[in-house]
Amino acid sequence: MPENKWDEFYKTADASLAAVLGELETHRDFILELTRQHPKTAIEVGCGPARISSFLSLFGISITAIDRDSGVLARAARIAAELHSGVKFVEADAFSLPFPDSSFDVAFHQGLLEHFTDDQIRKLIAEQLRVARSVVFSVPNHHYPEREFGDERLLSRKQWRRILKPFKTTRSTNYCRPVCKLLGRITWRKPPIMYLARIER
Repeated sequence: MPENKWDEFYKTADASLAAVLGELETHRDFILELTRQHPKTAIEVGCGPARISSFLSLFGISITAIDRDSGVLARAARIAAELHSGVKFVEADAFSLPFPDSSFDVAFHQGLLEHFTDDQIRKLIAEQLRVARSVVFSVPNHHYPEREFGDERLLSRKQWRRILKPFKTTRSTNYCRPVCKLLGRITWRKPPIMYLARIER
C-alpha cells in the first residue's frame, strides 16, 4: 500500500474505551506472549495507532514506537496523550532502526509483516533482533476474511514456519478473539484468524 494511504486508513483511529478494549480483547494472546518475559523496554515497529503500546506503557514498560509515516505518528501521539501513556515516538525506517545494538528487551508489531516479501521479512526480523533480544509479532493468517489493503499475504502457520526457518522461533501458533474460541467449540466454525510467533536471538 502506498505510504500516504496508511495515514488515510488510521484517520478514524481513536483512544475511546471501545477502541482500546476491542484491540486488547482481539489480541489478548499476543499481548500475553509479548509480556510473558516481563520486558522493561520494548520497541513497536510500524506502530499504527499504538494503542497496545499506550496500554502497556501504563504498566511501567518503557516503550518506543516507530513508523515511517509522520501522519500516522502524529495521530498515534495524540492517542497516547489521551490515554496518558509515556510512549516515545520516533519517525524511522524499519529496515534501518536508529538505535544501538541491544537497546530493547523485545521488539513487537501486530499486522506488519504480511505486507512484505519473504526476503524483506527476514531482513526486518534480523534488524529487530539487532536492537532487541527477542521479537514477538502477529499477522492475519490464511483464515482471515479479507485483505484490507489488497497487498496482504495471508499465509498458514506452515508457510510462516518456512519463512522463519533461519531464526530461533520459540513460539509459533494461531489465535483469535476469545468469543471466536467459544463459537468454535460450539459450532466448529470460526477458525483462528491470526498467527503469532516469538523469535529469540
